[in-house]
Amino acid sequence: MTEQLVERIEFISKSGSRANNGEITYATSSIATVWAKPIPKSGDEDTTGNKKKRVQKVDWVIRHREDIDTADRLVWDGRTWDIKSINPYFKKGRRNYKYIESEFTEGQF
Repeated sequence: MTEQLVERIEFISKSGSRANNGEITYATSSIATVWAKPIPKSGDEDTTGNKKKRVQKVDWVIRHREDIDTADRLVWDGRTWDIKSINPYFKKGRRNYKYIESEFTEGQF
């Protein structure tokens, strides 16, 4: 399996802090950059609110980690992807893997 982990992806988290005037400022921080195996899925179009958006989906296999969850996001090829689900995927032997479903929504077209 490790020879199939060919792409580098970065996991990021978003945190907010409230200023004295009540304004919330958000910042992102890097959790980790890991090797991953991309599994492209079919995309579709979202036509919610009379606006068309292209939705791309890619699933990932990474080595097991405990420090990521669905509130985090991942960055691949300059795009920030939403993490839709994280499912443990266990392979026989010593190595454990996780299966991640992600989604990227492009702007209107």
